[in-house]
Amino acid sequence: MANGNKDGHPKTDFNASTQRGLKALLLAQKHQAVLEPRLQAGTLDGLTADLLKLGVDVPGALVIRSSAKTATKSQNEALAQGYSLVTAIRTAVSRRGATADVRAAYGVGAKTSAKVVKQVVAAITLILDRAAEKPAEAAGLGILQKDLVALGEDRAAISSADGAQEEKRAGAPGATEERNRTANRILGAVDEIVAAGVVEFAKDGGVRGEFEALVGGGGGKSKGKKGKEGKEKAKGKKEGESKAAAEGKKAAEGKKEVVEVKGVVEGKKEEEGKKEEAAGGEVVVEVPK
Repeated sequence: MANGNKDGHPKTDFNASTQRGLKALLLAQKHQAVLEPRLQAGTLDGLTADLLKLGVDVPGALVIRSSAKTATKSQNEALAQGYSLVTAIRTAVSRRGATADVRAAYGVGAKTSAKVVKQVVAAITLILDRAAEKPAEAAGLGILQKDLVALGEDRAAISSADGAQEEKRAGAPGATEERNRTANRILGAVDEIVAAGVVEFAKDGGVRGEFEALVGGGGGKSKGKKGKEGKEKAKGKKEGESKAAAEGKKAAEGKKEVVEVKGVVEGKKEEEGKKEEAAGGEVVVEVPK
């Protein structure tokens, strides 16, 4: 079946994949007698099994991821407790007026992140090793045996939680891949059923339409593309009309300006002509005899 071995996330969500698979199975069973010769052996049985399996795969994968988050939370709690005791002991060592080499031996001044497992574990180990090497010194700094026991327990809890978290994380991708493979097999079976049904009922528009509807009605993508092209064409036409209207308006305004200017010029010329006639006319003055 097509897409049967893909580990990637299916093109549709898991609920949609299940619904599509169920519809395809029911339609194929309805026309099983004529479709089965066109299908690969075991297609319908495999689809049935995968549909049942997908219902288990999805919750199973969610449980694994939930467990991984729980492990992370437990690890964070262990880290927080261990880090709190480390900083408390460092503060005590510093406040007791210990010498520089003693402070360094207990990690005073060393950069330790409360969220980094390796750094907290290293800080705890440093304190435990120094206290084990020089117990009298530790007692003199106010570090009691119960503090050291608590540090040891924190270190064990952090290490255990870290291992559990890594194990959970390692298992999560595998569950996701299996879920994806199952969903992709279902979609592959749907494609195969649609292909068989379209050919078998090529001349029966009603039944053929039922099979095509399983994948959006044959040529759905093409239709979508045409629809998109139609929208773009309409948009372009609208923009063209707007541009033409703007240019027409601009031309009309230009023509109006020309007419107005022409009228002003002609009016001015006429006025100047009258003035010239008035200035150039002869004035007759009668002189008394």
